[in-house]
Amino acid sequence: MKYILIIGCFIYSMSVFAQYTAIPDPNFENYLEQNGMGDGVPNNGQVLTANINTVTELLVNSLNISDLTGIEDF
Repeated sequence: MKYILIIGCFIYSMSVFAQYTAIPDPNFENYLEQNGMGDGVPNNGQVLTANINTVTELLVNSLNISDLTGIEDF
């Protein structure tokens, strides 16, 4: 019984913490937020990794993005 409880607590604790990707460029983060790939909090410099890790194409030309930090998580 102890083992089941310990495993259950471990799985629960892993699901509570979401992984984020840093997006320091405000224009890039704004684009992601507006297109459903953010974390719902504008201008906080991060997005949920789970919202971007399946994206295969981004059309970000002419958006004044100067820093694509975080692109490696796409």
